Amino acid sequence: MWQLQDSDQAVGLEQRFQENWSRERDVTKPSLVRALRRTFFRPLLIGGCFKLFNDASQFVGPLILKEIIANSKPDENGEYDAVHIGYILAFALFFGQIVGALAECQYFQYVMRAGMNIRSTVVLAIFKKASRLSPEGRRSATGGGGGGGGGDHDHE
Repeated sequence: MWQLQDSDQAVGLEQRFQENWSRERDVTKPSLVRALRRTFFRPLLIGGCFKLFNDASQFVGPLILKEIIANSKPDENGEYDAVHIGYILAFALFFGQIVGALAECQYFQYVMRAGMNIRSTVVLAIFKKASRLSPEGRRSATGGGGGGGGGDHDHE
């Protein structure tokens, strides 16, 4: 089995997250989303740039196609534009679609990788927090439902 890159290993990612989370806890209203954004801003930004290139190529394609169609019609005198312009436009359309496809692949790679890194970081942070809790602390901690104790079954 292959080793993960150091930048993708959960231990290193979780350490960076814990640094950002400790800074976030000093704020009056700490936010988990802000801590995650600080930790994973760069790969999400790079993915966003690739998405921008993809969207631009999707937008430019029909414009170039319109010019190809306009170039293939004769003008008022019944003459056609130079053939080389049509070839240049066809190549530009092809090149734009290739750039868009490659940018979309890179966008998905960066965003999916960042998503997996975020997931592994949060899972590891929760696991570390749960493993540090004493049995008394586990009994008094809520299960996330807002009902008070985690194992309260007084109603039975």
